[in-house]
Amino acid sequence: MSTWISETDGPLASRQVKPGGQALLRLTDVALAGLLLLLLALPLLLAWALGRPRREAVLGVHGQPFERLGLMLPKGLLGRALAGLGAADWPVLWHILRGQMAWVGPRLRSSGEELPAALAGLRPGLINPWFIRRHTAVDFGSEADADAQYLAQRGPRHDLGLLLRGALVAALPARRGLKPARVQVGDVVFDNVTMNEALSRVRDMLDGGTAQQVSFVNPACVNIAAGHRGYRRTLARAGLVLPDGIGIKIGSDLLGTPLKQNVNGTDLFPRLCSMLEARRSSVFLLGGQPGVAEAVAAEIAKNWPGLRVAGLRHGFFTVAEEGAVAAEVRATAADLLLVARGVPAQDLFIDRYLPQLGVKVAMGVGGLFDFASGRIARAPQWMRETGLEWVYRLMQEPGRMWRRYLIGNFSFLARVMLQRLGLRQPAGDIEPPHASGPAIEAQRPGLRAVLFANRRVPSDLPLPADHPAAALPLGCQSIIEHLMDQLSQAAVTDVDLVVSDRPELLRGLLGDGERWGLTLHWHLAKDPGRPYGILAGLAAKGARRILIGHADVALATRDLMRLSCLNAVSVQADELQGSRWSSWACVTPRQLGGLPEDLDSAALYQALLAAGVPPLMGCEVSVWLDSAKALLQAQFGDGERDLQRVPAAWLRHRWGAMSPTARVHPSATMIGPVLIGPGCVVEAGAKVGPHVVLSRDVIVSRGSSVEHSLLLPQTYVGAELDLAHSVVNGSRVRHVLLDVDASPAAADALLLSLTADKRRQHAGRLMGRALAGLALLLLWPLLALHLGLCRWSGRSKAWLLRPVVSGRHQLSLEPQFSLLHCPNREGSRLGRVWAGAAGLIDVARGARSWIGMRPRSRSQWYALRPEWQQILASAPVGLLHAPVWIDDPALLDEASAAADVFCAVQSPLGRLRLALRSGWFGAAKAKAKAKAKD
Repeated sequence: MSTWISETDGPLASRQVKPGGQALLRLTDVALAGLLLLLLALPLLLAWALGRPRREAVLGVHGQPFERLGLMLPKGLLGRALAGLGAADWPVLWHILRGQMAWVGPRLRSSGEELPAALAGLRPGLINPWFIRRHTAVDFGSEADADAQYLAQRGPRHDLGLLLRGALVAALPARRGLKPARVQVGDVVFDNVTMNEALSRVRDMLDGGTAQQVSFVNPACVNIAAGHRGYRRTLARAGLVLPDGIGIKIGSDLLGTPLKQNVNGTDLFPRLCSMLEARRSSVFLLGGQPGVAEAVAAEIAKNWPGLRVAGLRHGFFTVAEEGAVAAEVRATAADLLLVARGVPAQDLFIDRYLPQLGVKVAMGVGGLFDFASGRIARAPQWMRETGLEWVYRLMQEPGRMWRRYLIGNFSFLARVMLQRLGLRQPAGDIEPPHASGPAIEAQRPGLRAVLFANRRVPSDLPLPADHPAAALPLGCQSIIEHLMDQLSQAAVTDVDLVVSDRPELLRGLLGDGERWGLTLHWHLAKDPGRPYGILAGLAAKGARRILIGHADVALATRDLMRLSCLNAVSVQADELQGSRWSSWACVTPRQLGGLPEDLDSAALYQALLAAGVPPLMGCEVSVWLDSAKALLQAQFGDGERDLQRVPAAWLRHRWGAMSPTARVHPSATMIGPVLIGPGCVVEAGAKVGPHVVLSRDVIVSRGSSVEHSLLLPQTYVGAELDLAHSVVNGSRVRHVLLDVDASPAAADALLLSLTADKRRQHAGRLMGRALAGLALLLLWPLLALHLGLCRWSGRSKAWLLRPVVSGRHQLSLEPQFSLLHCPNREGSRLGRVWAGAAGLIDVARGARSWIGMRPRSRSQWYALRPEWQQILASAPVGLLHAPVWIDDPALLDEASAAADVFCAVQSPLGRLRLALRSGWFGAAKAKAKAKAKD
């Protein structure tokens, strides 16, 4: 896709901040916060004396909770003045100084929200890309996409740029107050909708029986409408008038009627083309200089091959030729007409000839063709996000644009301020904006979806029997995440999600739906075989149509959008030939009114047929994940572009794509297509591909070969192992060609599940801490006696508090440290006993477990191979360890790591047997050293 419609300006590169860069970022945070505290010291003391402290429970680095300070200011004149200066949030500078927050970083989450794992190692910040996009009303994507882009680009220079941009957009008026359905700015009334709602409205127009006009409004349009009665009345008659540009956003905020989103034509165009392609519609391109429309048609053929360009023509024709041009458009029988002739000529032409154009929708798009064809470059992303695109256009064509921007913008703001003060009355020939509220929203119902995530995985998959099929991986994401992407593109606003097993797993994947702009409604069905009782209750919901689907049946984006566009009662009989129940249908609320509550899948199919709802989608467009073989084949499917869309932050290679947090050794052999998810490691000498998906936190060791396989999360593939045509989960393997299951012995350390220790390491933690506390009560007199003797004799005590690696950040992969009681004298066995007794303090406070991996310093940690680091990152540091038997003392560290991994995947009883076999406090290590000396 061309860069002019991309959410980013090109492939995003992974950027791990070096220690020096991290120090610079921290120094910048401290210096700026300290300087502001010095400048605001007296006002802050005044605000603190007048107001009351406000505390909010939030999540910091690694999900650690802390209380964010704020101020509740009085309502008097002085309090309002301080509130206007932002004094209520000034205490946040203290959190930045303490290192709990940063100036630039992911959004600060409240204690009730889920913190994404990729963001756990970062300080939450005041400024981030999502903050900037929300302030400028261009938040078309999801917060997760914005965070992924930030993770891929973060660094001192990038963060400084974000800080400057954030300070710029923070000065814009806030989006406060109710968001009415229609907003009046100057003499123009426009529809206040989101990008998805705009697409839904256009789709309804295409389904309607009369032709409709769509126009875009920017500040220049408001200025023209003030003195052009014909243009003003044309906009009043249009079926849909959309806000376009940062100027309209600022004007609406100043008038107290904030925009939902800045629905500009350039960002709407690619989404519009995707919808038209899904409907198999056609478009006529009218406008631009000679050759420009042809270039736009070429871009459409390249990016949306299913969208037919019915005709095209340049925009240079006279009034006398308008009738012939309208007849030319009508002869092509196009569904939608795009007119790019500038304001107001394009809108007046559409208004005059709309009944004669033969199209369902005619849209005036201004200079869109110039951007789409590449004739004029669009502003960089950072300028678009901060509302400075007009500055870029002024720099491109100063001779043509200076009057529009330098004079026109001030004229527009003057009209807005006069309107706000009540000194300027709008023209009397325009339609006033309607009131907003529930009654108005009910008149414009949207598209609703019901997803049933109750089905379990096929029995031949190496997964627990109650694992939801919706959570299975499909390329870069899980199936249900793909469906959320597709529902968002289909202009769905609300999703009812019906779950039965492991709802916490699905909730962890979807969150609250904000990343897709969807509102999720969760329902729990006790019987997985009969979850359809919710459908009868949806008859009273205010929805235009309701999509019914199952989350284990994946559809291509264009087919899902086509399904949402079809009217269930108008499907032709030839569309149903050879079709079968695909678990997807589109109904009206009325058709659900008579459904009984106790239905299974077969009964639902018959009930929908009886209600007049045919099976709209046939088996040829669905991906049926009813076996391990079907799941493996679906990972790359038939090359459907939208189904296997790679996230914007992923790195693209000739062989496929990988997450920025994955690691592939340069000497590894990669044969495409291959998709590598977050946290995965491919070692030197490994061979991966073709048709391989490493889902998440998967390790492929050196010398191993993986082809035509799907590796489920948290799987370790040992050295010199060959996997082909398999679905692998931990130590369980399903060979889809041989139709057999395999489970290698764990002692071989070939295939390990990296989640086993995560499920078990916390088992009995409360009991273990209680036992450690009881042991401390019994041993504290001896420990006190030891400390007294050491102090009296001048000797150092037998233990020291040392920083020990206790895991690593999931994003930066840098080790995390905990201060634990470690032996001060390695050679003394008695000293190790005393240090072990002191280590009970660590166990009692939860910083250590009874049985776990050996404590390691930074240098010892980096001496391990990356795959060992990946496995041990989730293992707790223990007081007892698994025994080590070695013949070569040079292999002691490697053997210790292998013993720790072997211990981590055992059951609690097995770990206890291993620890007892090793003796107390590292006796096995002493034996190994003694044997090495012999």
